[in-house]
Amino acid sequence: LRVQVQRAGGTYQAVTRQDVFSAVPGDFRPVGIALAPDGLSFYICDWNHADTKEKVEVGRLLKLTYTGRNHAKPKPVWYLAAALGKEISATLTELIEALSHPAQSVRLTAQRQIVKQFHARQIAGRGDGLSALVTTKLPEEVRRCTRLLVDSAAAPHARWHALWTLDGMDGGVAARSAILPACEDPEPSVRRQIIRQLGTRRAKEAARLLAQALKDADASVRFQAATALGRIGDSSAVVPLLAAIEDKDEFSRYAAFTALNRIGRNDSSAWPAIVRGLDSDRPAIREGTGFALRETYQEPLVAALAGVVRNAAKPATAARTDAIRLLAALHSQTPAWKGEWWAYHPVNAPPPAKNVKWACTATIAAVLREALNDSSTAVRRAAVEGLSAAHESSEAPRLRELFRREEDLEMRRALLLAVAAFNDGEAKNLVASVFAA
Repeated sequence: LRVQVQRAGGTYQAVTRQDVFSAVPGDFRPVGIALAPDGLSFYICDWNHADTKEKVEVGRLLKLTYTGRNHAKPKPVWYLAAALGKEISATLTELIEALSHPAQSVRLTAQRQIVKQFHARQIAGRGDGLSALVTTKLPEEVRRCTRLLVDSAAAPHARWHALWTLDGMDGGVAARSAILPACEDPEPSVRRQIIRQLGTRRAKEAARLLAQALKDADASVRFQAATALGRIGDSSAVVPLLAAIEDKDEFSRYAAFTALNRIGRNDSSAWPAIVRGLDSDRPAIREGTGFALRETYQEPLVAALAGVVRNAAKPATAARTDAIRLLAALHSQTPAWKGEWWAYHPVNAPPPAKNVKWACTATIAAVLREALNDSSTAVRRAAVEGLSAAHESSEAPRLRELFRREEDLEMRRALLLAVAAFNDGEAKNLVASVFAA
């Protein structure tokens, strides 16, 4: 089928759907598709089999060709040879002009050729493909592509390819002084590509501009800015990313809390600053901070969360209960997957139990046990639920004793559910006492 998509915030949405075949054969199993060099045909690799397990030899190659009038702009005479990896004699001017061609295949081929010629010329002239970049005079390829990049009158797609051509030469280092200001270019698609390039190359000097881009009017730019900050991994981005968790666009919000996780993994000293998001009076920030801390088995993170739980003077009880739940989820790890690719369907089975101990298992269990003595009922209840989630069945006797002394109904309910989850045989007397009351 053919689906036409358009941008929708930080992602895309389908706007039309068209079925290619009106009557699909029962043995039609397409497994690959490729566009022909002329842009008028598709090659489809078809398994040509109903996907049963018999040993058979099957397969066919289909070609779908557009037979209407061709309105495409002709490709350069050098294109086919270049696309096939052959030597060509195109000039730099011809290749730069091809970055504006409407066919992406031509633009990509021209982009690769410029990079190839650049490196060949630098190596031939100096013996070091990058040494020319430390001189005061930039190579012609860098100057021409930089000029196209900053030309607001040029087609946006030409400017994108100028950027990635620069990236292919030296990671964009030589043109960085022109690339950085383009984070604020009036054209959103150019901003997106600039930010993506800076993040891919982990340009730390871009952190301030990327933090500002988290407030861009275009959600797709905000998405790229958060993603780039996560790749760079600079802890200075923690505060603006915590604020960005409130983004109304779900994909931009996802990028923000994912970036926080990447920063913490890159620089463990950033975890306390990230964990402070649990103290926020904004529910969306607290929730997003929790998402940023999931499934991250690092001792500095556990220490930061334990500090929140143990700070009984902290006014934000919600932060302490959230920290307990997050710690309980990190108590044990999931076993290494030993399945197979085929016939493995996670939807048909519950997730595997977390039962693999790690370096912080004992620390987390100790924090949960300590929280059972807290003066806050909410914290005590979270501790009970945490011990249950962590399968700390050795605490069953203590939980039974707490049940006998506890007066809060919600707390008693949590204690009963916990001992039931432990399959504690002694719990039957507790149940009997409830019915007797």
